[in-house]
Amino acid sequence: MTVGIVPFPGPVVDAFFAEYIINTTKPAFDWDGFISGKFKVRLKTQTDYDAFMRECEQHELNWGPEKPTEVNAWPRYRDCTSIYCWPRRKKLSHDNYLLSLIPVVVYSDKQTDSHAKVGPIDKEFNKLLLDITGLLSAMDKQCTAAYNAGISCQKLKSLIRPDGEPSD
Repeated sequence: MTVGIVPFPGPVVDAFFAEYIINTTKPAFDWDGFISGKFKVRLKTQTDYDAFMRECEQHELNWGPEKPTEVNAWPRYRDCTSIYCWPRRKKLSHDNYLLSLIPVVVYSDKQTDSHAKVGPIDKEFNKLLLDITGLLSAMDKQCTAAYNAGISCQKLKSLIRPDGEPSD
């Protein structure tokens, strides 16, 4: 018997956000990781794009029939360009790094310190994700406890004020 729909079950969400935070904190660049599809590479400039395509060619990666240096995908997304390697086929694809669901390593950072930099926005975003995960987990526990005590979802809703604090 289901009492109500919990949009994000606690343990699943906790695991998802924990995995996201771990995977996006500081992925190190390595060719094996890139070729196996563990992260995308962001290319901020046409110069970085050209240099990275030469390296991809040396690692025998390609766009399909075309070699990496024969296709210029950078103008489409410009400084938001990211490159992904499909692991089994060793084929490259490109898109906007902002749409990525996997970690992204910035190519120019690869050259300097082998790690993606986590800026203030990334740190704040990760903190927000942790806060949301904690709230969802607490909400999940409260709903489960209320259900086990025989309190309906409607009754539980009426006990909570609009500001989220319990009513008297």
